[in-house]
Amino acid sequence: MSPKDPDLIQLRQAVDASGEVMFITDPEGTITFVNAEFERMYGYSASEVLGRTTPRLLKSGQTSPEEYADFRRRLRTGQIVRTEFVNRTRSGMLVRLEVSANPIRNEAGVITGYLSVQRDVTNRRAAEQALQESEARYRSSPKPLTTKSSSSMRAVGWSTGTVPPRDAWIGSRPRSRDLPHRPSLRANRHEAVAPRAACD
Repeated sequence: MSPKDPDLIQLRQAVDASGEVMFITDPEGTITFVNAEFERMYGYSASEVLGRTTPRLLKSGQTSPEEYADFRRRLRTGQIVRTEFVNRTRSGMLVRLEVSANPIRNEAGVITGYLSVQRDVTNRRAAEQALQESEARYRSSPKPLTTKSSSSMRAVGWSTGTVPPRDAWIGSRPRSRDLPHRPSLRANRHEAVAPRAACD
């Protein structure tokens, strides 16, 4: 297929517009193709990385040799591998990536290379971590009284800063000596009708 073939040009445009990092390596891990998003995110031009090997170029030191070895082993057996890596850009910035890699086969079924698709999830993982930490702090902090509890306490004359008598919350009626003094409803009613009696 000619580099000027319309179908090839359209495919290249689609790959560049995908918004995800894409690159191809040969069976030994040497980079043979990178898209525009690779150049943007990692800060390397295509001419700087073609012919170089991965993960040597991009590794951050946060992934163990055993993880890389398992990744390559699964690819060589023909599996599609999905995982997460932390890579390092040219500027030294660390990025957390969702990675999907799969073998490329020729018509005879022989693996001729590998395609890697990477998505930057650094900000998403940071937000998830912050949410988890916030929830953990909330669960470990003393629980304030609810609005319903506060209203119930005020109704019987207790302030929210005092501890009510124990028997008030276990189903028994509070003892009169435990309750604050409140005017008698009967007395209030007599006071209300007294003026009418005087008028009669």
